[in-house]
Amino acid sequence: FDTPWAIVTDVAGNIYVEDAGNNAIRKITPQGEVTTVLVKSGTTVSEQDLHLAAGRLPAAFASTLIPSSNGWQYDPVVNESYPNGLASGFLMLEPPSLATDSAGNAYTVVEATICKTTPAGTTTTLAGASRSYGSQDGVGSAARFSWTLSPATDLVGNVFVADTKAATIRRITPAGEVTTVAGTSKLWTDSAAAGGDPAARLIAPCALAVSATGNLLVADDSTVRLITPAGAVSTLAGLHPGLACGTADGTGAAARFGRSMSIALARDGNLYAADTANHTIRRITPAGVVTTLAGSP
Repeated sequence: FDTPWAIVTDVAGNIYVEDAGNNAIRKITPQGEVTTVLVKSGTTVSEQDLHLAAGRLPAAFASTLIPSSNGWQYDPVVNESYPNGLASGFLMLEPPSLATDSAGNAYTVVEATICKTTPAGTTTTLAGASRSYGSQDGVGSAARFSWTLSPATDLVGNVFVADTKAATIRRITPAGEVTTVAGTSKLWTDSAAAGGDPAARLIAPCALAVSATGNLLVADDSTVRLITPAGAVSTLAGLHPGLACGTADGTGAAARFGRSMSIALARDGNLYAADTANHTIRRITPAGVVTTLAGSP
């Protein structure tokens, strides 16, 4: 792989990876067989391509423009714009910014807001205010987020957001009510950044998944964190990057990851991580046992 970024699973247990450096969508079977299912020439594959390949978006979305926080990057050298951040061969990757629910709705990040797009293509703002940054909880447009967000959904219609720059996890109900589930805001505008339980602080949460029991699994820099419905935070695998990054398989704190990951949760409870810096796909069991499924560090 070359810089595997976003990752999702399908109902059959296959894994799909946005292989950003190769402009490709790759499929991995439960047996570890890797095939390329989509390659784009002259542009990058998108998260929309990834979710379509995994059957997580209705076919109607293939012709629907879904806004993404990745945006378009302008390259003044060649006077061209590139979708999803691919300019002059250099990847400008933001956290995964698209999630879907069981009803086929898509949730995307647009300028510090979470937008909901129905299968019919109607888009509304669920929470947040465009380019109005902060960490305030509230309902709808009264809530504030930072500028780097990654969403996921649960089975009852809630949207959870990894607020990377603020280092918090937020929950948004179907009615648009936003609450902070875990973490203490690290935004320079928040004087509360020095407070809270140090053990519960997050570093830079960049992706998350929600289990059927309501637990949150968070890719937090070079660690995978587990957050219970009551808000208790623990480290399932890996170590703080200030202590150790690496490529080693192992259990719990003995395992090592590179920095920046995307994660997807399978029905059997195993978590799969696109370990971006290591160019590998890792599997983490509910007990925190980490193995390398595909790729070479």
